[in-house]
Amino acid sequence: MRYYSICILIALLLPGCNSQHNTVSTVIVTKMPEQVPDDFAFSVQFGINSKNVIDTYTSTVIKDLIIDGIAETNFSFTDEELYLIYEVMKSHNVLGTKDFNSNSQCNVIPYSEDTWKISIDGEERSYYWSGQFCELTEDAKHFLELRKFIWDIVTESD
Repeated sequence: MRYYSICILIALLLPGCNSQHNTVSTVIVTKMPEQVPDDFAFSVQFGINSKNVIDTYTSTVIKDLIIDGIAETNFSFTDEELYLIYEVMKSHNVLGTKDFNSNSQCNVIPYSEDTWKISIDGEERSYYWSGQFCELTEDAKHFLELRKFIWDIVTESD
């Protein structure tokens, strides 16, 4: 009897594996290279209205001074700083699939927005998330942590 129950259960579940209604999605995971690739670059626009910018493609940093406009300067990270940033990105697997959609029903006004562009080893990813919701997803928290880490490097430089 037990054998027949298992066979019936398998027979009922097996057709669902090839069904078009299967809800299991395929996730493409891209492993980041161990060493910082030569083409490693990123930019992030952030803050309310995304007026702050850190951009390694153009070696530019822009700071929103709120009432006093913006301040823009040329800025390049050292190789050591880029290595540290890359290691944090690697720990968060920034090339992997991300979920920035919060299920929170609570809204924050005004809210910060982050727009990222990241190039690593011939691959480019673009991400957007906002602080509109009271609860951030784990991926949004990782990108917020990454952005704060990078901003700390910028502000601690001469």
